[in-house]
Amino acid sequence: MMKTKLFYTMLFSLVAFSNIKAQMKVGANPTSIDPSAVMQVDAITSGSKQGLLIPRVALTTNTITAAPLASHVAGMIIYNTATVGDAVPAFYYNDGTKWVKVADQVEPWYDVATNTGATANTQNIYQMGNVGIGTVSPAQRLDVVGGNAHITPNNANSASLFSTTHTGLQIDNNNGTAALYLKGFRNVGNHNKVWSYAGRGTEAAPLALNANDMVLEVNANGYNGTTYVQEAAITLNVDTAFNASGFGYGAIDFKTANGTHANSNTRMYLNRNGFLGVGGYGYFGSAALAGRVEPRAELDVYGTGAIIVPVGTTAQAPAIPVAGMIRFNTTTSKFEGFDGSAWQPLN
Repeated sequence: MMKTKLFYTMLFSLVAFSNIKAQMKVGANPTSIDPSAVMQVDAITSGSKQGLLIPRVALTTNTITAAPLASHVAGMIIYNTATVGDAVPAFYYNDGTKWVKVADQVEPWYDVATNTGATANTQNIYQMGNVGIGTVSPAQRLDVVGGNAHITPNNANSASLFSTTHTGLQIDNNNGTAALYLKGFRNVGNHNKVWSYAGRGTEAAPLALNANDMVLEVNANGYNGTTYVQEAAITLNVDTAFNASGFGYGAIDFKTANGTHANSNTRMYLNRNGFLGVGGYGYFGSAALAGRVEPRAELDVYGTGAIIVPVGTTAQAPAIPVAGMIRFNTTTSKFEGFDGSAWQPLN
Protein backbone atom coordinates (compact mmCIF):
# COMPACT_ATOMS: atom_id res chain seq x y z
CA MET A 1 0.00 0.00 0.00
CA MET A 2 2.85 2.36 0.84
CA LYS A 3 4.51 1.65 -2.52
CA THR A 4 1.27 2.42 -4.36
CA LYS A 5 0.88 5.78 -2.61
CA LEU A 6 4.52 6.64 -3.34
CA PHE A 7 4.04 5.79 -7.06
CA TYR A 8 0.98 8.03 -7.40
CA THR A 9 2.70 10.83 -5.51
CA MET A 10 5.67 10.73 -7.89
CA LEU A 11 3.38 10.51 -10.92
CA PHE A 12 1.35 13.52 -9.73
CA SER A 13 4.52 15.50 -9.13
CA LEU A 14 5.82 14.63 -12.61
CA VAL A 15 2.56 15.66 -14.29
CA ALA A 16 2.31 18.83 -12.24
CA PHE A 17 5.91 19.76 -13.07
CA SER A 18 5.28 19.01 -16.75
CA ASN A 19 2.21 21.22 -16.82
CA ILE A 20 4.09 24.07 -15.21
CA LYS A 21 7.14 23.82 -17.43
CA ALA A 22 5.17 22.59 -20.53
CA GLN A 23 8.18 20.32 -21.19
CA MET A 24 9.27 16.81 -20.27
CA LYS A 25 12.71 15.19 -20.26
CA VAL A 26 13.40 11.46 -20.08
CA GLY A 27 16.94 10.12 -19.70
CA ALA A 28 20.25 11.68 -18.69
CA ASN A 29 20.62 15.32 -17.59
CA PRO A 30 16.95 15.88 -16.73
CA THR A 31 17.46 19.62 -16.31
CA SER A 32 19.00 20.05 -19.77
CA ILE A 33 16.24 20.18 -22.37
CA ASP A 34 15.97 21.84 -25.75
CA PRO A 35 13.76 24.93 -25.35
CA SER A 36 11.83 24.03 -28.52
CA ALA A 37 10.95 20.52 -27.36
CA VAL A 38 7.72 19.54 -25.61
CA MET A 39 9.30 16.17 -24.77
CA GLN A 40 12.92 15.11 -25.11
CA VAL A 41 14.27 11.58 -24.79
CA ASP A 42 18.00 11.01 -24.27
CA ALA A 43 19.98 7.87 -23.60
CA ILE A 44 20.63 7.31 -19.92
CA THR A 45 24.35 7.03 -20.55
CA SER A 46 26.56 7.67 -23.55
CA GLY A 47 27.02 3.93 -24.07
CA SER A 48 23.35 3.10 -23.74
CA LYS A 49 21.92 0.50 -26.14
CA GLN A 50 18.30 1.36 -25.56
CA GLY A 51 15.80 2.88 -27.96
CA LEU A 52 12.34 4.42 -28.07
CA LEU A 53 9.64 1.78 -28.42
CA ILE A 54 6.67 3.13 -30.38
CA PRO A 55 3.26 1.66 -29.46
CA ARG A 56 2.70 -1.61 -31.31
CA VAL A 57 -0.85 -1.82 -32.66
CA ALA A 58 -2.54 -4.35 -34.92
CA LEU A 59 -4.70 -2.57 -37.48
CA THR A 60 -7.88 -4.60 -37.90
CA THR A 61 -9.16 -3.83 -41.42
CA ASN A 62 -7.05 -1.58 -43.66
CA THR A 63 -5.38 1.83 -43.69
CA ILE A 64 -8.68 3.63 -44.34
CA THR A 65 -10.30 2.42 -41.13
CA ALA A 66 -9.10 3.90 -37.83
CA ALA A 67 -9.65 0.68 -35.84
CA PRO A 68 -8.55 -0.35 -33.33
CA LEU A 69 -8.50 3.38 -32.55
CA ALA A 70 -11.89 4.99 -32.05
CA SER A 71 -11.25 7.58 -34.75
CA HIS A 72 -8.50 9.05 -36.92
CA VAL A 73 -6.24 11.48 -35.07
CA ALA A 74 -3.77 13.48 -37.14
CA GLY A 75 -0.22 13.05 -35.87
CA MET A 76 -0.70 9.65 -34.24
CA ILE A 77 2.27 7.29 -34.77
CA ILE A 78 2.20 3.50 -34.37
CA TYR A 79 4.01 0.38 -35.47
CA ASN A 80 1.44 -1.87 -37.15
CA THR A 81 1.99 -5.56 -36.42
CA ALA A 82 -0.76 -6.98 -38.64
CA THR A 83 -0.97 -7.90 -42.32
CA VAL A 84 -4.53 -7.03 -43.24
CA GLY A 85 -6.09 -5.31 -46.25
CA ASP A 86 -3.47 -2.93 -47.65
CA ALA A 87 -1.64 -2.69 -44.31
CA VAL A 88 1.63 -4.49 -43.62
CA PRO A 89 3.92 -4.55 -40.59
CA ALA A 90 5.59 -1.12 -40.63
CA PHE A 91 5.58 2.32 -39.07
CA TYR A 92 2.46 4.35 -39.83
CA TYR A 93 1.34 7.86 -39.08
CA ASN A 94 -2.22 9.16 -39.19
CA ASP A 95 -3.03 12.19 -41.35
CA GLY A 96 -6.47 12.68 -39.86
CA THR A 97 -8.29 10.59 -42.48
CA LYS A 98 -6.20 7.41 -42.86
CA TRP A 99 -3.04 5.56 -41.85
CA VAL A 100 -0.01 6.39 -44.02
CA LYS A 101 2.96 4.04 -44.22
CA VAL A 102 6.32 5.63 -43.49
CA ALA A 103 8.16 4.59 -46.65
CA ASP A 104 11.77 3.51 -46.80
CA GLN A 105 13.87 6.38 -48.09
CA VAL A 106 15.13 4.62 -51.23
CA GLU A 107 15.91 6.81 -54.24
CA PRO A 108 14.46 5.01 -57.32
CA TRP A 109 16.32 7.24 -59.81
CA TYR A 110 20.05 6.66 -60.20
CA ASP A 111 22.76 9.09 -61.24
CA VAL A 112 24.33 8.04 -64.56
CA ALA A 113 27.79 9.18 -63.43
CA THR A 114 27.89 7.27 -60.14
CA ASN A 115 25.25 4.53 -60.50
CA THR A 116 23.97 5.55 -57.09
CA GLY A 117 20.82 7.32 -55.94
CA ALA A 118 20.38 10.75 -57.49
CA THR A 119 20.77 13.72 -55.16
CA ALA A 120 20.20 16.75 -57.42
CA ASN A 121 17.76 17.75 -60.14
CA THR A 122 20.60 18.64 -62.52
CA GLN A 123 21.99 15.11 -62.75
CA ASN A 124 21.48 12.72 -65.67
CA ILE A 125 19.31 10.00 -64.21
CA TYR A 126 17.91 6.60 -65.18
CA GLN A 127 15.32 4.11 -64.04
CA MET A 128 15.28 0.41 -64.97
CA GLY A 129 11.54 -0.13 -64.51
CA ASN A 130 8.48 1.23 -66.28
CA VAL A 131 7.52 4.85 -65.58
CA GLY A 132 3.87 5.84 -65.32
CA ILE A 133 2.42 9.35 -65.54
CA GLY A 134 -1.23 9.40 -64.57
CA THR A 135 -1.26 5.64 -63.94
CA VAL A 136 -0.19 3.35 -61.09
CA SER A 137 0.37 0.39 -63.43
CA PRO A 138 2.55 1.46 -66.36
CA ALA A 139 2.62 -1.20 -69.07
CA GLN A 140 5.42 0.37 -71.14
CA ARG A 141 8.77 2.02 -70.42
CA LEU A 142 6.88 5.34 -70.46
CA ASP A 143 3.12 5.18 -70.04
CA VAL A 144 1.19 8.48 -70.08
CA VAL A 145 -2.50 8.28 -69.20
CA GLY A 146 -5.06 11.07 -69.10
CA GLY A 147 -3.10 13.82 -70.81
CA ASN A 148 -0.68 14.89 -73.52
CA ALA A 149 3.08 14.87 -73.94
CA HIS A 150 4.96 18.02 -74.96
CA ILE A 151 8.59 18.16 -76.13
CA THR A 152 10.45 21.43 -76.69
CA PRO A 153 14.22 22.08 -76.68
CA ASN A 154 13.95 25.79 -75.94
CA ASN A 155 12.58 25.83 -72.39
CA ALA A 156 9.65 27.78 -73.79
CA ASN A 157 6.03 27.52 -72.74
CA SER A 158 4.68 27.04 -76.25
CA ALA A 159 0.94 27.31 -76.75
CA SER A 160 -0.79 23.95 -76.69
CA LEU A 161 -2.35 22.83 -79.96
CA PHE A 162 -4.39 20.09 -78.30
CA SER A 163 -8.16 20.20 -77.99
CA THR A 164 -10.70 18.18 -76.03
CA THR A 165 -10.97 15.75 -78.96
CA HIS A 166 -7.29 15.60 -79.90
CA THR A 167 -4.63 14.22 -77.57
CA GLY A 168 -1.12 12.96 -78.15
CA LEU A 169 2.44 14.24 -78.58
CA GLN A 170 3.34 17.85 -79.42
CA ILE A 171 6.87 18.68 -80.56
CA ASP A 172 7.94 22.35 -80.65
CA ASN A 173 11.11 24.15 -81.70
CA ASN A 174 10.98 27.93 -81.45
CA ASN A 175 14.31 28.42 -83.21
CA GLY A 176 14.31 25.71 -85.84
CA THR A 177 12.50 22.72 -87.26
CA ALA A 178 10.46 20.29 -85.20
CA ALA A 179 10.99 16.78 -86.50
CA LEU A 180 10.15 13.19 -85.73
CA TYR A 181 12.81 10.69 -86.76
CA LEU A 182 12.40 6.94 -87.12
CA LYS A 183 15.48 4.72 -87.37
CA GLY A 184 15.44 0.96 -87.60
CA PHE A 185 17.77 -1.88 -88.56
CA ARG A 186 16.61 -5.39 -89.44
CA ASN A 187 17.88 -8.20 -91.64
CA VAL A 188 14.58 -8.23 -93.53
CA GLY A 189 12.91 -5.85 -95.95
CA ASN A 190 10.49 -4.26 -93.47
CA HIS A 191 11.85 -1.40 -91.43
CA ASN A 192 10.21 1.72 -89.98
CA LYS A 193 6.43 1.89 -89.94
CA VAL A 194 3.65 4.20 -88.81
CA TRP A 195 0.60 2.29 -87.64
CA SER A 196 -2.86 3.71 -87.10
CA TYR A 197 -5.60 1.68 -85.43
CA ALA A 198 -9.11 3.12 -85.45
CA GLY A 199 -12.57 1.96 -84.58
CA ARG A 200 -15.89 3.29 -83.40
CA GLY A 201 -17.18 2.70 -79.88
CA THR A 202 -14.54 2.40 -77.16
CA GLU A 203 -11.37 0.35 -76.77
CA ALA A 204 -13.18 -1.91 -74.32
CA ALA A 205 -16.15 -2.33 -76.70
CA PRO A 206 -14.96 -1.44 -80.22
CA LEU A 207 -17.36 -1.17 -83.16
CA ALA A 208 -16.75 -1.48 -86.91
CA LEU A 209 -15.95 1.64 -88.89
CA ASN A 210 -18.44 3.00 -91.41
CA ALA A 211 -17.92 3.90 -95.03
CA ASN A 212 -15.73 7.01 -95.42
CA ASP A 213 -14.57 6.96 -91.79
CA MET A 214 -11.04 8.35 -91.54
CA VAL A 215 -8.33 6.05 -90.18
CA LEU A 216 -5.36 8.41 -90.42
CA GLU A 217 -4.90 12.05 -91.42
CA VAL A 218 -1.69 14.00 -91.99
CA ASN A 219 -2.33 17.75 -91.83
CA ALA A 220 -0.23 20.73 -92.89
CA ASN A 221 -1.35 23.96 -91.19
CA GLY A 222 0.16 27.41 -91.82
CA TYR A 223 -0.03 30.59 -89.76
CA ASN A 224 -1.82 33.41 -91.61
CA GLY A 225 -0.93 36.19 -89.20
CA THR A 226 -3.91 35.57 -86.97
CA THR A 227 -4.40 31.83 -86.64
CA TYR A 228 -3.43 28.48 -88.13
CA VAL A 229 -5.31 27.31 -91.22
CA GLN A 230 -5.15 24.04 -93.12
CA GLU A 231 -3.03 24.18 -96.28
CA ALA A 232 -3.01 20.52 -97.30
CA ALA A 233 -3.83 17.08 -95.97
CA ILE A 234 -3.62 13.40 -96.79
CA THR A 235 -6.29 11.15 -95.33
CA LEU A 236 -6.48 7.35 -95.35
CA ASN A 237 -10.10 6.33 -95.20
CA VAL A 238 -12.52 3.44 -95.26
CA ASP A 239 -13.94 3.63 -98.80
CA THR A 240 -16.96 1.36 -98.35
CA ALA A 241 -18.17 -0.88 -95.55
CA PHE A 242 -16.31 -4.10 -94.70
CA ASN A 243 -17.30 -7.22 -96.61
CA ALA A 244 -18.68 -10.47 -95.17
CA SER A 245 -15.16 -11.79 -94.64
CA GLY A 246 -14.23 -8.72 -92.60
CA PHE A 247 -11.82 -7.34 -95.18
CA GLY A 248 -11.77 -3.61 -95.72
CA TYR A 249 -11.83 -1.31 -98.74
CA GLY A 250 -9.37 1.54 -98.38
CA ALA A 251 -9.00 4.88 -100.09
CA ILE A 252 -6.49 7.74 -100.02
CA ASP A 253 -7.64 11.36 -100.22
CA PHE A 254 -5.17 14.09 -101.24
CA LYS A 255 -6.35 17.57 -100.29
CA THR A 256 -5.14 21.13 -100.84
CA ALA A 257 -6.58 24.55 -100.02
CA ASN A 258 -7.58 26.93 -102.81
CA GLY A 259 -7.65 30.22 -100.93
CA THR A 260 -11.44 30.45 -100.67
CA HIS A 261 -12.29 27.88 -97.97
CA ALA A 262 -11.30 27.46 -94.35
CA ASN A 263 -10.08 23.91 -94.95
CA SER A 264 -8.51 22.02 -97.81
CA ASN A 265 -10.58 19.76 -100.04
CA THR A 266 -10.01 16.77 -102.29
CA ARG A 267 -7.84 17.32 -105.37
CA MET A 268 -6.91 13.70 -106.00
CA TYR A 269 -8.64 10.52 -104.85
CA LEU A 270 -7.44 6.92 -105.05
CA ASN A 271 -10.27 4.49 -104.42
CA ARG A 272 -10.50 0.84 -103.41
CA ASN A 273 -10.19 -0.34 -107.05
CA GLY A 274 -6.99 1.56 -107.68
CA PHE A 275 -8.85 4.12 -109.80
CA LEU A 276 -7.37 7.60 -109.53
CA GLY A 277 -9.52 10.69 -109.85
CA VAL A 278 -7.69 13.98 -110.43
CA GLY A 279 -9.04 17.53 -110.56
CA GLY A 280 -11.90 19.57 -109.22
CA TYR A 281 -12.30 20.81 -105.66
CA GLY A 282 -14.10 18.19 -103.64
CA TYR A 283 -15.38 16.57 -106.85
CA PHE A 284 -13.99 13.06 -106.43
CA GLY A 285 -14.50 10.99 -103.32
CA SER A 286 -16.25 8.04 -101.76
CA ALA A 287 -19.72 7.23 -103.03
CA ALA A 288 -20.75 7.40 -99.35
CA LEU A 289 -20.33 11.17 -99.49
CA ALA A 290 -23.21 13.05 -101.06
CA GLY A 291 -22.13 15.06 -104.08
CA ARG A 292 -18.87 13.14 -104.59
CA VAL A 293 -18.02 11.14 -107.70
CA GLU A 294 -16.08 7.88 -107.72
CA PRO A 295 -13.25 7.67 -110.31
CA ARG A 296 -14.66 5.80 -113.35
CA ALA A 297 -11.41 4.43 -114.76
CA GLU A 298 -7.77 3.83 -113.85
CA LEU A 299 -7.29 7.56 -114.49
CA ASP A 300 -10.25 9.93 -114.43
CA VAL A 301 -9.45 13.61 -114.93
CA TYR A 302 -12.09 16.20 -114.12
CA GLY A 303 -11.93 19.72 -115.51
CA THR A 304 -12.20 21.89 -118.62
CA GLY A 305 -8.46 22.40 -119.03
CA ALA A 306 -6.08 19.93 -120.61
CA ILE A 307 -3.67 17.07 -120.05
CA ILE A 308 -0.04 17.36 -121.12
CA VAL A 309 1.39 14.08 -122.36
CA PRO A 310 5.14 13.38 -122.71
CA VAL A 311 6.77 15.48 -125.44
CA GLY A 312 9.97 14.61 -127.35
CA THR A 313 11.68 13.86 -130.63
CA THR A 314 11.57 10.56 -132.47
CA ALA A 315 15.01 9.73 -131.05
CA GLN A 316 13.76 10.42 -127.51
CA ALA A 317 10.95 7.86 -127.66
CA PRO A 318 11.10 5.11 -125.00
CA ALA A 319 13.73 2.47 -125.77
CA ILE A 320 11.39 -0.33 -124.74
CA PRO A 321 7.88 0.87 -125.61
CA VAL A 322 4.73 -0.83 -124.35
CA ALA A 323 1.45 -1.09 -126.22
CA GLY A 324 -0.86 1.74 -125.24
CA MET A 325 1.81 4.42 -124.76
CA ILE A 326 0.92 7.92 -126.01
CA ARG A 327 3.25 10.86 -126.63
CA PHE A 328 3.64 13.96 -128.79
CA ASN A 329 6.44 13.66 -131.34
CA THR A 330 8.09 17.05 -131.97
CA THR A 331 9.93 15.69 -135.02
CA THR A 332 6.67 14.93 -136.83
CA SER A 333 4.53 17.42 -134.87
CA LYS A 334 1.97 14.68 -134.30
CA PHE A 335 0.48 12.73 -131.43
CA GLU A 336 1.49 9.10 -131.67
CA GLY A 337 0.70 5.85 -129.92
CA PHE A 338 2.50 2.52 -129.70
CA ASP A 339 0.40 -0.38 -131.01
CA GLY A 340 2.65 -3.15 -129.79
CA SER A 341 4.97 -3.17 -132.79
CA ALA A 342 5.45 0.43 -133.94
CA TRP A 343 4.63 4.03 -133.13
CA GLN A 344 1.61 5.14 -135.12
CA PRO A 345 0.37 8.72 -135.68
CA LEU A 346 -2.95 9.46 -133.98
CA ASN A 347 -3.95 12.28 -136.32
